[in-house]
Amino acid sequence: PHGAPTVTLKGADLTKAVLDNVRLIGADFENCNLTDASFEGADLAECRFTSATLHSTRLRSAQLRSADFCGASLRDVTFESAVLVAATFEGAVVLQRLNFTRANLATANLRMTDLRSCIFGARQRAGAANLSNADLTSATLVGCELRDVIFEGANLNGANLFEADVTNAKFRGAHLIDTIGLTRTRAEE
Repeated sequence: PHGAPTVTLKGADLTKAVLDNVRLIGADFENCNLTDASFEGADLAECRFTSATLHSTRLRSAQLRSADFCGASLRDVTFESAVLVAATFEGAVVLQRLNFTRANLATANLRMTDLRSCIFGARQRAGAANLSNADLTSATLVGCELRDVIFEGANLNGANLFEADVTNAKFRGAHLIDTIGLTRTRAEE
């Protein structure tokens, strides 16, 4: 991308690596171990994290536009204030306890993902995630903290929001066919 050679780190063990504020646009992290690694403020746009292990990885304020997490294992990852516009998580094998507070996930692909232990909503005025126009078809958001989250134009067809806290969430123009746990009155607010 951008005329620069692509960095290939396939299969590398980057456990506990500190790569804060680096610029690795289009890098290939396929099958990498990124456990306890830190990429805070890094520019990782268009990077491939396919089949990578991201456990306790810190991606706070990282630029992850069009990043691919297909087949990745993500556990206890901090995406707080990250830009994940057009990123894809479809096919990620584990998505547990991810923090998306203030993250921008506009147009992200989260089809058929289980997000039940993830945090998207505002906590103590911290700000909520932007999921406008995101694809959340058949996603599981059971019991999720979704306060103030922006779902405008998002596809939530078949998604399960049972017992999710959607206080002050914005659903204008969202697709809600067969959405579980969301009343028509709530969706129109």
